[in-house]
Amino acid sequence: MAVSKKKRSREPRKSFPKMDSGTKVSIIMPKEAPPSAPPTQAVSQTPAHESLNMCHGCPALCCDLRVDLTLFDIVRILHMEGRQAEEFIELAPASKEDCFAIRLEGGMFKLVLQHENGMCTFFRNGELRCTIENAKPGICLGYPFSIRDGIPYIRKEVVCPFNNLMRADRAKMSAKTLEAMVWEARRYEDAVSAWNGSAKDNESLGAFLRFASNDLDADRSSLGGLKKGLGRFMLRVGLR
Repeated sequence: MAVSKKKRSREPRKSFPKMDSGTKVSIIMPKEAPPSAPPTQAVSQTPAHESLNMCHGCPALCCDLRVDLTLFDIVRILHMEGRQAEEFIELAPASKEDCFAIRLEGGMFKLVLQHENGMCTFFRNGELRCTIENAKPGICLGYPFSIRDGIPYIRKEVVCPFNNLMRADRAKMSAKTLEAMVWEARRYEDAVSAWNGSAKDNESLGAFLRFASNDLDADRSSLGGLKKGLGRFMLRVGLR
């Protein structure tokens, strides 16, 4: 996975209209082959602020990157945190080559986490931590790792401090977590590809979310506790 870095700045950043624009910093899943089936055992996550892990002491260097969202990520936050979609989703312009780019009215866009004052909307500055630890996007759960042939590896161009990278973090290096992350991304890519092949140029975001949720098997993902009761939740919020 390639992460496009931008220089950190403490000066006020431009305000981007929510749900209709964003920056070009992207996080793209690596092209390893996905597992043939979703992991079957639920993945347990320990909040970073409750245990010493490789993020401890880092000055939130990755929390000002733009994070691409999958439908799994969106439903996880809606379901587990009780947030509204407009509270955390933005539409960022995307190229046709981007595997997460969806065809909507006005062009090609991808779903990204909102930023406030240059940082992720879920970042708590005073405590240097994420406020949705157990519901955070899959890419954030595993960062800076991905997985190939069952073995975790550190992605290229990560922004982690060197000393943090030297720590062995069993939670972030969990093969089950990383395999679930890749599986979710592949399922979402398939849904995006199917949508782009059939959608008209005047389709809404809501239409895409309903389309993608029909065949996404979101309640089969073990990442972040999505398995329990998710089908009923998706019906309730109108994604099916």
